[in-house]
Amino acid sequence: MLNDALYQALSAAYGQVGVVNENLAGVFRHQTNYKKVQPIQTAKDKKVKQYADVTKWGEIYTLNCPACGDTRGRLAVGHLCGCTLKVGNRWCYFSSRMYKCHNEGCNLTDHFKQDLPIKLEKLIPSAEPTRVKSRSLKNVDVVFPRLMIPITSDGVPEAVRAYLLQRRFDPYELWYNYQVHYCPPGAAWTKVIDDGKPRTFKYDRLLIPIFRGYHIVGWQARLACDLEGEEKRRTPKYITYGEKTEMLYNMDEAKWHRHIAIVEGVTDVWRIGGNAVALLGKTLSATQLEIIKALWGHDGAGALCLDADDPQAVACAQKIYNLIREEGVFPDGILRMLLTVGKDPGDMVTSNIREHLRRAFVRLAEIMFAAGQAQAEEVSDAE
Repeated sequence: MLNDALYQALSAAYGQVGVVNENLAGVFRHQTNYKKVQPIQTAKDKKVKQYADVTKWGEIYTLNCPACGDTRGRLAVGHLCGCTLKVGNRWCYFSSRMYKCHNEGCNLTDHFKQDLPIKLEKLIPSAEPTRVKSRSLKNVDVVFPRLMIPITSDGVPEAVRAYLLQRRFDPYELWYNYQVHYCPPGAAWTKVIDDGKPRTFKYDRLLIPIFRGYHIVGWQARLACDLEGEEKRRTPKYITYGEKTEMLYNMDEAKWHRHIAIVEGVTDVWRIGGNAVALLGKTLSATQLEIIKALWGHDGAGALCLDADDPQAVACAQKIYNLIREEGVFPDGILRMLLTVGKDPGDMVTSNIREHLRRAFVRLAEIMFAAGQAQAEEVSDAE
């Protein structure tokens, strides 16, 4: 048992607690690369803590989730949750939000911590976790906004966490899988085409780095709040740094998959998972087409799954579908999924959209086997 104090506290508060990966130490990166970024101060002259980036939780404690009435022990709590560790001559802190309920749609928040008879911030693990070299988003030729912090940091407002949870997105998964950050109102940034003229964000935004060949080539900043009326009309939902036509979001992960989904935006990728790439818009550029050809032109199948929010989007999807078929990009065929009008993959439940994709690819394989040529029917999909 690596954190007996946490285990006993969970047992006292919630009853039976299971142990997974017993005595397996977690793996973390100490985020010293953020020390040069001006942090968000919550009080005058308050010292800002440096939080670790935990890449592997190691020993995990499982229990029934108090927020969703779970009876299968689907709530997982990492043994490093809320711990403190001295690294060299400085203290390293582990987030007190290292817990996750695996029941989809559960909106577990910090209220569960209040039931514990101990303070999570005071725990020290009995076995030292493994430290690995820290990743730095600063050692690239991309200018990032000031004040940005990892989406899992304690400095992220609860309203932003609630915004993500309401849409069934887990902040920890967004950080570990996509390195999503948070930028507060007032964070300064500069457009590529400008001569260094600074701009600032007016509202909370999620900063999403975009990789190509494991190098960052740009980023998108997405609104992390709901706007109404005139403010919604005037405020762009996405702000992009870099050339969208030169980027294919999530290509470094998707290239390991044989069958991929081509979607419109980053949230659609988050919903589907590692086998999806985003065009960052409603059009397919020549560069994006060449990237897709290079990665899946010899062996692969594709599913075009763009948003169905307006007639223009449907027409754009048909145009991209025709172009991909004409170019013969996917040897194993290409299909077009028709979503319910007004829907996009990001609005759907993860298990539903993945099951629809699985069935679509099975149907595509049957068509390809029967026809013996690269053609496919349109596949209709409704949530």
